[in-house]
Amino acid sequence: MATSLKPLLHPPVAIGYPVKDYDGKTLGEQREWSISPICGCFNMQDTGLNCCCAHCCAGWYTYGQTLHYVGLGSLANTLSAGLATQDFGDSEFANAAEAAARLNAAIRQQEQRRKLIRALGLRREGDEGFLIRCCCMPCVQCQEVDTIFVFYRDSLGYRDIQYGDCFRCQCTRFYSAMGSTGFTQLSDAKRVVPFPDEIYAGESIGPNYDATDLPNGWEFVGGVPKQREKAPSAPQPGYMQRGSRVK
Repeated sequence: MATSLKPLLHPPVAIGYPVKDYDGKTLGEQREWSISPICGCFNMQDTGLNCCCAHCCAGWYTYGQTLHYVGLGSLANTLSAGLATQDFGDSEFANAAEAAARLNAAIRQQEQRRKLIRALGLRREGDEGFLIRCCCMPCVQCQEVDTIFVFYRDSLGYRDIQYGDCFRCQCTRFYSAMGSTGFTQLSDAKRVVPFPDEIYAGESIGPNYDATDLPNGWEFVGGVPKQREKAPSAPQPGYMQRGSRVK
């Protein structure tokens, strides 16, 4: 399939996705994580109040939401990340429960990390991600979230991508004013960047793509990008709005 996911067309090995400039010229390939897992959060993209709120106040949920952007998210992943941040109390049973929750989250997240490496074509690595995650889970989560953020910006083409407004409780999702053709929308309003499974039939997966490249959208199967067999049709104007139901 010659038109499927241009940046991710190669087999899921250590091949980086193309990084393009504003004229579409390929500058190079991204094969490394965008930031270091040790104190790398100070170098994250779109640093500011929204980013700080997303990772300091609801880091586990931001992590779970961002995994959805590469098709690896699930309720179980999000809840396991959330449980690992909870204080169960001071009893021996509570301490054991906390340790079990953190170990479960670390093992589950490390598996998602391997899938993410395959999906984005990053360099293979050993157990350093798992060991650092056991010592500082939020640090590794920030690294993975930021790398997905950079992928959507440089590879899919959302050049103005940013975290949502924390004052509107939107900071756990990505927002952009870029349209499917790569131009700023007429309203110049920031709109939520859709998850892969939220793309309707005939919609582009990003500004760097035409809607005809992947007419059914795309999804990840086991961490590998695949074209969807069938995409849902966009709802008609007024669908399920007040007074539009057939009585």
